[in-house]
Amino acid sequence: SARAEQGGTLLCLDVPGGTEFGVDCTIWSVGPKFQGVKMVPPGLHLSLAGGAGNDATRIAEFLWIAPSEVVVRKWDLVNEAFAPGCGMGEEEAERYKAGVAPDDFDA
Repeated sequence: SARAEQGGTLLCLDVPGGTEFGVDCTIWSVGPKFQGVKMVPPGLHLSLAGGAGNDATRIAEFLWIAPSEVVVRKWDLVNEAFAPGCGMGEEEAERYKAGVAPDDFDA
C-alpha cells in the first residue's frame, strides 16, 4: 500500500509497559513489547508519552516525518521521558534505522 511504502516510522526504544503513548489525536497504553509506530503519514505530527492516567507527567514533541524516514527515540527511565535527541550515538541510531526495513522490530 502507499502508506506502507511512503509512511515513516517512529521507533521508540525501552518504553515501559503501561506508559501512555500517542501520535496526533490517538493515545495508547503500551505493552511490554511496544517499540514504536510505523506507516506514519509524511508531515508534521505530535508525539506524546507519559505515565498512565497522569496528565501532569506527559511530555510532547513535534516531529516532521519525511516519506520512509525512521525517527529513533530512546526512553530515559530516570527522567521518565525520551532522552534528548535520539538518546544514543549516531552510529547506534543508524543501526536501529537499518533494522526497521527488514521488519526486525515487528512483533
